[in-house]
Amino acid sequence: MFKQRWIAIALLLAPASTSSETAFAQDTSMNQVTPQQLYKEALDLLAAKKFADAASKLEQVTQLMPNGIGAHETLGHCYEQLGRLGSASKEYARAEALAHAAGNSQRAARITTRLQELPRVATLKLVVSNELLALDALNIFVDGQSLEKSDLNTDVPIDRGKHVLEARAPNRETWTKEVEFAADGMHLEIPVLLMVQEHRMGAPSLEIVPPYPVSFGPQVTPTRWWQRPLGWASLSIGTASFATCGILSWVALNKKDLSGTNGCNQNGICDDVGLSLRNEALNLGNAATATAIVGGVLTAAGITFFLLPRSVEQSLPRKPSARQLAVNVTPMGVSVSGNF
Repeated sequence: MFKQRWIAIALLLAPASTSSETAFAQDTSMNQVTPQQLYKEALDLLAAKKFADAASKLEQVTQLMPNGIGAHETLGHCYEQLGRLGSASKEYARAEALAHAAGNSQRAARITTRLQELPRVATLKLVVSNELLALDALNIFVDGQSLEKSDLNTDVPIDRGKHVLEARAPNRETWTKEVEFAADGMHLEIPVLLMVQEHRMGAPSLEIVPPYPVSFGPQVTPTRWWQRPLGWASLSIGTASFATCGILSWVALNKKDLSGTNGCNQNGICDDVGLSLRNEALNLGNAATATAIVGGVLTAAGITFFLLPRSVEQSLPRKPSARQLAVNVTPMGVSVSGNF
């Protein structure tokens, strides 16, 4: 029953046979497997949920019959079951385009729905300069499969996992790069950079064209933009701490003087009221001392931030000079040679 249901679905997915496909089947020799046979074997494997084997058969069918709508749609279903969402998206898109070209809008709409129901697909964007795009023999590959120029500088669906990128062009060194998509829905933009190979005076030489300008000599690069604002903040808080210290000290002295007239005699003997005032004065004095220490530390830190440089001078390679000088010492004397 399960197998019969898949055969019924296959009849809906399979494209209408054209005259060219009929001619291809008639011209096929007896010992050669036809696309129709491969498609039937793929459906049997699909009914058994052997999606990897079914996909292998359907890949052969799409190579033999690239305009088969059903083959592309069924292959997209296999890829979707295997978790290869990027490949599934591509096959559904091909089937959708073929259905529109055949004038079957109802079928195209159904394939569009399947395409939209896919989970979020990982995408790759290969950024290629206009200079490289102008080359006639530019070839860019993803996992050995050649890309069209329409696939460059745009988001292309790709499967989750590791992939090998490669670019070739005349008089350029082959460029390769390995990338990994750890999860579906990721997006990567990879610039394609090629090394220029020039020939001078009959001898080949290699010149690397850097993607950014190269400068020579020392370069000052800002590294601590936060230093000046932090210095202002430290000085402000330190000043406020000193002001707080002064206020606390003044209150403490007032409390101490008040205790002398309210409960404490000249010998330092106090009643409960005087003792309470003396304790309050002592606590306020300790708080004033603490705020003074904090204010001193913050003020010193703020001054330090202002005095320290906010940038670091980086030593870059210096441009080679055209002048060369050599001093040769021999038993006969000293000689100087070089280019000036």
